[in-house]
Amino acid sequence: ARTRNFAVIAYGEAASLERQFTETDIFGAMTTFQGEEEGAKFEASILADREWFDLQLGGEVARIDVDDAVTFSFSGFGNFSEPQEGSVDIGRAYAYLDIEMPEGVVWTVGGAFEHYEEDGGFLPVAVTEWQPRAAVRIRPIEAIELRGAYTETLSRRNLFPETLDRTTLASFNQFFAETPGVEFRALSGAIDFRPIRSIPARMEERR
Repeated sequence: ARTRNFAVIAYGEAASLERQFTETDIFGAMTTFQGEEEGAKFEASILADREWFDLQLGGEVARIDVDDAVTFSFSGFGNFSEPQEGSVDIGRAYAYLDIEMPEGVVWTVGGAFEHYEEDGGFLPVAVTEWQPRAAVRIRPIEAIELRGAYTETLSRRNLFPETLDRTTLASFNQFFAETPGVEFRALSGAIDFRPIRSIPARMEERR
C-alpha cells in the first residue's frame, strides 16, 4: 500500500544581481551593457500524496526592480549612454494531478495561470495566459518505459531560479532560458530501455 502524505511548503526570499558584458562590432564600436536587479518573492505549495493520486497546488508572487544601461563607444566620437529603469511583476498559480490508471500507466494533467509584466526597460512585456501541461509514462514491461509530455511555459528573468513548481514533466525539462516574456511550447517523447540505453526524441515549437 502507498504511504499517504500531506505537506504545505512556503518560503520568501530577497535577492539582487549585477551583470555586465561588452561586445565589439565589425566597425570597431563597443557596446557595453550594465544591469542591476533586486527584488523579493513569496511562494507556497500544497502537496497531497493519496492512495490513488498525487496532487500539487501552488502559487507565487514576485516584484523585481530593474536598472539597465547600454553605453555605445565610437572611436573618435566619444560615448553615448542610454539608461533604462523599470520593474517586473509576476503572479502565477499552478496545479498538477497524477493518476495511475491502469497499473503501469501514470497520467499527469495540469498547468499554470501566469501574469508577467515588465514596465520600462528596453523591451516592455505584458503577458497573461493559461499554460496547459500534460504527460504520460507507460511501462509495459520492467525493462521498457515510454514517456511523453506537452508543456507551455513563459520565460522570465533569472533573479529567482528556485521554484516549488515542477521543473520537469516525465523527466523532460519544462523551463528554458530565453528572452524574458517569450512563450515556449515543447512536445517531447522518449523510449527508455533499462539498463541498456535511452533513445530520446524531441519536437519543439516557439512563438
